[in-house]
Amino acid sequence: MTASERAGPPAAYAPAPGVRVLRLGGRHLLHSEDHQQVLELNDTADRIWRALAAAGSVSVAADDLAALGLPLAQAEAFVRQSAEQWAAAGLLLPQALDARLAAGADRTLALDELSVEIRLQGVDVRPLDAVFGHLYGPPAGACRRLTILEHAGRLLFYLERRLVLAGAPDGLAAHVKAILTDLYVEAADNGFLTHGALLLKGEHALLLSAEPGAGKTTLALALAAAGWGYGGDDIVRISPQGAARGVPFAAAVKSGAVSLLRGIWPQLEQLPEWVRADGQRARYLLPANRALTPRPLSIVVTLARRPGAPAELTPISPVEALDAIVQSAHARRWRMTGEALGRLAESLDRAACLRLEYSELQPAVRAIGEAAGVQAEAA
Repeated sequence: MTASERAGPPAAYAPAPGVRVLRLGGRHLLHSEDHQQVLELNDTADRIWRALAAAGSVSVAADDLAALGLPLAQAEAFVRQSAEQWAAAGLLLPQALDARLAAGADRTLALDELSVEIRLQGVDVRPLDAVFGHLYGPPAGACRRLTILEHAGRLLFYLERRLVLAGAPDGLAAHVKAILTDLYVEAADNGFLTHGALLLKGEHALLLSAEPGAGKTTLALALAAAGWGYGGDDIVRISPQGAARGVPFAAAVKSGAVSLLRGIWPQLEQLPEWVRADGQRARYLLPANRALTPRPLSIVVTLARRPGAPAELTPISPVEALDAIVQSAHARRWRMTGEALGRLAESLDRAACLRLEYSELQPAVRAIGEAAGVQAEAA
């Protein structure tokens, strides 16, 4: 049976842009410019690649391989496995990608300078709506294009036509969050981006700064449940004028923190769990009391979680607070300019700069609330 005699549409591919075959020392190599990757091919893999590159069809490439005397079913299995691996490595583009790119966007997301059209092929949009729906809106300018394909039991994530990630379906929302975070960091064209959680209450803008694992997101959600407005739990953007604003992604609650928050955020139990690229599991919770107004920082708290430690706030110098903010830059490209540094230093001179050592959530929430009351009286 030849390719033309098989029922159903053939699985089809095309080489990704910038991928080419090289010959070096009598060996066959594939080179990807986008991924700066070199892959060696044996003679069989080289024949499969050339047949796929020429015809695009798994069935046609299998017929070519079977002409060497291999049983057709075995030849097709080899070709299909090779094509799936190369697609997952970004070396081949499934034909479904071109079909999806020609269609309209399923969703459009707009966040400050970042606009992203999201296209889905074989992927349920409802989980994305639950996590990112509050960010949907008309584009603010030129759009990036994120296409997500279900392919051979995996999800392939393309920016424009470049594969940026391949993962299991149980990582969908976590992978999209990681991609959007990278795109936001790339798109932001002014201010300074730092890791942190931002909460607002009255005239107070509270920045929580912490090393990974110190409980920043958990404490931010506990404060949100206690009446603080939720700005964000990951990226805080400080303008050249020194005002801070959280980037309002849903809070990523790791599996170990669910039991700590169950009593104050019972809906966590019903939220799906997504597997991040680092293997950690997270649920995405979006508090209703979001607060997005930029404000100068009035309280900066660096966190130090210690088992069994009572909640205790101790003053730190504005220089220590500034160092924590600068050292937590969200990417290497973010460096504080002289003007922005001066404005931030002015606000930190007026702010309460504190270190919180704690173990239990509610005592920590009370301690921060008391500090905010003292700061209000001082103001």
